[in-house]
This record gives sequence, C-alpha cells and structure tokens, in this order.
Amino acid sequence: MKKLDRLPVFSNKSMPEQDPQAWRLVIDGLVRAPINLTIDAVLALPRTALTSDFTCVEGWTVEDITWEGVRVRDLAEMITAMPEARFITFHAGSFVISLPLEEATRDNVILAHHLDGEPIPPEHGGPLRLVTPFAECFQSVKWVQRLEITVTDANDTGRDIALGRIGRGKQ
Repeated sequence: MKKLDRLPVFSNKSMPEQDPQAWRLVIDGLVRAPINLTIDAVLALPRTALTSDFTCVEGWTVEDITWEGVRVRDLAEMITAMPEARFITFHAGSFVISLPLEEATRDNVILAHHLDGEPIPPEHGGPLRLVTPFAECFQSVKWVQRLEITVTDANDTGRDIALGRIGRGKQ
C-alpha cells in the first residue's frame, strides 16, 4: 500500500460545474415531506469532526484525514421516513450508492463540507461529500446532491464506475 501525503487529484470529466448559490441537497423518497437545503443551511447544522485514514482500491492510503460535516443520522432525523424505509441512496449525478439505514446513520458517517480545516474543493467532492470510513473508498461519494430514502437498495453504479476507472470493471 502506497502512502500519500494528501488526497490525489484526478482529471475527472464527471466533476460537475457547481453554482454555489444554486446548489441544493434534496432529501426525498419515502418521507412524509421532502426537504431541500442550501449549502448555507447545511453549514448551519451541528458539525462533527471525524479523523480517519482514507484507503483506495487503487492501492494508496492517506493517513489521518480530518473531515468535518453533518452526520447523516442528523439529516435523517430532520425528515419523517415511512415505516417501510430500509436504505438511503446517495446520488451524485449518475454515481449512486445505497447503504442500509443502520449503516448510513452510524455516528461515523457524515456528509463532509470541510477537509483538514478548509472547505472541500470541488476536485475532492465539494461542496458535500459522503464519508464512510468503514466502507470501500468509492462509497465515500463526491458531490452528493440527493439522499433518497428507499425500501430497496438501488442498482449501485458507484462500484462499477469506480472500478471501471482503474480497469477492474464488473467482476
């Protein structure tokens, strides 16, 4: 495993053009009332810090990265999910990952807006990036724009997109 000093920056054609004034985080699906939050509204929510190593399936790791953001659990508590809800599906364009509610609402799962004390730059997933230290690196979804509460897990595209990028597509 190669140790890096900081997260690498990849030439990424899928990085969205983002207007900070127009950006919204939508939480919908099996909820009584969907919510739509601006980045300022997200930044005003209670903040938590999480320090962990970030290891990628490409064979590298960056030790002791400090992420700051809002717990997914706190966002989930802002909505009333339907009783049949079982998953949260995280959307970032065509990149989709589902996590069971029990996993997504652990204390160490956050939507990070800061990386090592600074706002997360777009190349690392800003304005909002999912951080799941217990999961595969591609589950730490960049550019999150929607949390969909569902009864079944989605057809996750994240794994195939991430592994396809490094030549290890569908296995």
